[in-house]
Amino acid sequence: MDRIVCTGLTVLGSRTALDFEVGDRTITESRIEAAIQRLEKVADGLSGKPTQGMLDMGDGSVATAELDNLRVENQLLRQELLELTETYNALKQKTELVSGRLDQTISNISNILE
Repeated sequence: MDRIVCTGLTVLGSRTALDFEVGDRTITESRIEAAIQRLEKVADGLSGKPTQGMLDMGDGSVATAELDNLRVENQLLRQELLELTETYNALKQKTELVSGRLDQTISNISNILE
């Protein structure tokens, strides 16, 4: 499995997103969420419509294959999002721990200097 490294924080208007390196790819958390939402929208739209005329194919086998591909991609992106969320939560806990230790150290130094 590729190593996941948090490489930064991206500010998108009022939202922020973590940037990750997974193998040789850089992924922004919000891009993954947007891709999942687009896939769900397409999958919902395709599953609710008859296949007649879709992609100009009479039997709908191409549309069915495309829908299956989108579902697989959706599942992979969901798994990747879960993994990135776990990594984010672990990094957040470590950051809070380090921040608390730094605050305590600064307090101790301030007390010593007074």
